[in-house]
Amino acid sequence: FDKIKFKKDFKNKTKSFTGVFLGQIEKHKGIIELCSYIKEINIDLGYNKIKLDIYGKSLSGLDKEIILNFNSFVNIINDKSRDYILDSLHLYDVGFFPSIWEEPFGIAQIEMLAAGLPVLSTGRGGSKEALLNNNSILYLDKKSFKKNLIDLLDNYDLDGSNLGKLARNTVNEKFVSSIYIKK
Repeated sequence: FDKIKFKKDFKNKTKSFTGVFLGQIEKHKGIIELCSYIKEINIDLGYNKIKLDIYGKSLSGLDKEIILNFNSFVNIINDKSRDYILDSLHLYDVGFFPSIWEEPFGIAQIEMLAAGLPVLSTGRGGSKEALLNNNSILYLDKKSFKKNLIDLLDNYDLDGSNLGKLARNTVNEKFVSSIYIKK
């Protein structure tokens, strides 16, 4: 994780935000719900304030459904190396980990935290292990997701920076390989 670049700039001059999702583009990952929630926020705000880059592939064809229904703000990227993706995380404003199944271990979430991204997470299953010290934003349903994301975006300079620092510290204290192997 120490090779993942840390997000340093939390000043948003455009008031437009770009989020990132890493992982399989499948229903159990909560990606349809995530896109639906963001679409509602964009409609409520009157324009596409939030864009979403999805790094992943789908075996079920769900990627085609997402493009069909959410193409105005979603970009699916499935032709980049893992190194490229990890090297790009610090460029995003917020990370999303919307899993609706009991995740065994949320490595994508930890990678986003290592980059210092504020992460909105369902905290399902093993992914809850990474949600420590108020380093992330836990949400339980559409209402709390929308409220929490809008609050974050409205106070991004301060809240984003604070969450990012806490996130990186948590990863360094708990998930670097030397510490994790000891445990």
